[in-house]
Amino acid sequence: MSCVLKEALSTAIDDESLTTDVQPSYTTAVTSSELNDEDLLSLSAAELNCRLELLSPSERFHLKKVRRTLKNRHYNETFRIRRLLKKYAFQQTSDASVAEVEVSILCHSLLPSSICYYFYILH
Repeated sequence: MSCVLKEALSTAIDDESLTTDVQPSYTTAVTSSELNDEDLLSLSAAELNCRLELLSPSERFHLKKVRRTLKNRHYNETFRIRRLLKKYAFQQTSDASVAEVEVSILCHSLLPSSICYYFYILH
């Protein structure tokens, strides 16, 4: 049973006005120009398939390809942000480690051990 017919039957049952001659409602069918990028990303695959049911196979293929491209761009952007955040965190810990090593070298070469001990406590 098609998605459009299922919706028409469920609407008729919900309205409690079920008659013997239920006509399917074609309001869920869309043209390719009616779906924007946000719609393509927000709809589940099943909902998208229902809405694309009455389109030609080439239009269906095109919209599904556009949806996959948009989703891939979103995943790539998310990964790029995550990678940059990890790089920044690593850089911060690396800079802190380098500074600690430099202080340690400086303390052991120039200062008596008691001053180094107090320096480490204060920092």
